[in-house]
Amino acid sequence: MSSRPAADTYSDVLVKRANLLPLISSCYPSAVKRLTQSYQENRPVAILVSEGRFGPVHVIDRFLDGVEDDTIVVRIDGTCTDPKAFMQEVVRNIGFDPSDMSLGDLEKVFELYLQYQRTHKLRTIIAVQDSDVHGWWVLDKIRRLVEMEAKEKYGLKVILSGPPSVITVLNEPILDVISAQAGDRIVLTPFTLAETRNHIRRYTENLDPADQNTDDVSQVFEFLAVTLIHEICSGVPDDVHQLCDKCLDIFHETSDKLISIDTVKKAAALVGLTSSSPDDSDDLSVYDGEFAVAPLGRLIVQTHGTEETETLLDQSCFLIGRDQICNICIQGLRVSRLHAVISMSTQGLNIADLGSTNGTSVNGEKVSRFELQDGDVVTIGDTRITYLAGGEQLTRESDSDSTDTFEICNPEPDPNITYLGQDMRLIRTS
Repeated sequence: MSSRPAADTYSDVLVKRANLLPLISSCYPSAVKRLTQSYQENRPVAILVSEGRFGPVHVIDRFLDGVEDDTIVVRIDGTCTDPKAFMQEVVRNIGFDPSDMSLGDLEKVFELYLQYQRTHKLRTIIAVQDSDVHGWWVLDKIRRLVEMEAKEKYGLKVILSGPPSVITVLNEPILDVISAQAGDRIVLTPFTLAETRNHIRRYTENLDPADQNTDDVSQVFEFLAVTLIHEICSGVPDDVHQLCDKCLDIFHETSDKLISIDTVKKAAALVGLTSSSPDDSDDLSVYDGEFAVAPLGRLIVQTHGTEETETLLDQSCFLIGRDQICNICIQGLRVSRLHAVISMSTQGLNIADLGSTNGTSVNGEKVSRFELQDGDVVTIGDTRITYLAGGEQLTRESDSDSTDTFEICNPEPDPNITYLGQDMRLIRTS
C-alpha cells in the first residue's frame, strides 16, 4: 500500500530520503541488530519509536535485507481506517484478490495462508509504518494477530513503527499484549550536534558544485547557523533535513553571502518548526559565540551504594538510561537502555518514560509523563533523582563536540488520542 504526500511529488520524497540514508546508516546499526535479534527470537511483534519518518523505514529496509529470500513481506505504509481495509492490503500482498471478500473471508484466507506457511516452515513479516495514523480498530486487529501468533506459532512477525505518542496508545490495557510480546521498544535516537553538522556538510556536497559554491558548507552556512538548526530540530534527522532544505531555498532567492541565524529562524517559521511568524526575530535568543541558557535547577542523582552526583539543567533535554549515550547513565538490571527523558519547555520541566520495561516513578507513583516541581524525587531502578529548582542564568559555548548530546524532542499530544477512550470501549465489547 502506498501513500504519497500531497505537498511533494513521490520522486521528491525519494530524493530527500536518499539524501538522509547515508548518515542514518551510521546512526542506527544497533536498531537493525536489535530488530534482527527480535526476529531470530521469534517474537510476534517489534515496536520502533522515532520522531522522524525515514529512520524506521531505513531500519526495516536494512533488517529485511538479511532475512531469508522465501520470507513473505507485507508493507503497510498508507492509512487503513478499519480492519477490512487493513486485511485487504495484507491479503493482496500475499497474492490474493480481496475485492469481493468480507472481513470474515479475509481473515479465513489469511489464517489458511499462515497454516500453509507453518507447514512449510516459512515465515511472514507485516511491517506497519506510521502506526499512529491508522484507526483504533486496526490496532485491535493487530492485537488479535499478535495473540494468534503467540498461541499458534505460525511464524508471523508484525513490526510497528511510529512517533513517541504511539507508546501512549500501546500502553492501554486492551493492547497490552502487543507491548508484552514485543519486549523492549527500539528507540531511534536523534542526531548529536556533530552528526547534524556532518549531515549538513554531506548534503551541501551533494548539491550542484556550480551552484554558488554549495559544495563547501563553510561557504553556505554561518558557523552558529548550523548549531541553531540542531537546537531547533532537537536533532531529529527528518526535521534537520527539512530545515536545511528551506534555508537553502531562501539562500538561493536572496543575495546573502551566507545562511545566517536570522535565515534559519525565518526558515523554521516557514516550515512550522517554531510558533513565531517568519518575520519574528525574537523567538530564539542567540548571541555571537554563545547561547543564553537559563537552567531550571539541578538534578541530584543517588544510586544505592555510590556517591551522589549533581547535574545542572542547562540543556533542553536530558536522556536517562543504561546506554553510554545518555546524559545520566545508570547501570542496573531494572534500567532500560533508553529509559526516560527530562525536557524543558515554556511550561516548565517534564519527565517522560520512554516505554521502559520497569517504568519510571515520581514520588512513589509510576508515571508515563509528569511535570516536575521543586523537590520531586524520580526513581528509576535503584537510583533516586531529586529535582531542585532555581539557579542563576549561565552561558555555555555554542559549539563544542565534547558536550554534544542526543536530544529527544517532546511532541505535542496527538489529537487522535482524545478519541481513545471511546474507541477502546467499543473494542472491549468486540
